[in-house]
Amino acid sequence: MEKQKFNLFVEERKIQINNETFYIILEFEENGDHYLIVTNKDVIISFKADPKNPENLLPIYDEEAKELEIIETIINDYYDHNLLLDEEGNDFLARFFEDQEEEEEIIN
Repeated sequence: MEKQKFNLFVEERKIQINNETFYIILEFEENGDHYLIVTNKDVIISFKADPKNPENLLPIYDEEAKELEIIETIINDYYDHNLLLDEEGNDFLARFFEDQEEEEEIIN
């Protein structure tokens, strides 16, 4: 099955969080919580909307492993069906998945 292709670094995906520019990779709701997966072109960061103030986005840290497992599963599923292209037309997420595969090989 061919993946759907989307340009990642476009105005429609641009967002400002704490005066820093990010691009939305994925936005979804899970168990009533609103999540936003973004990139600043160097790293991928996960945010969760503050239930008391949905306009306030809270970063999700490694300590919150249960949420990160859910997010990782959703991103993996998204990546299986979608291709996010960088400015040169390359698969932006591939380098992150390659890093993950290399880490798993080292562990095993």
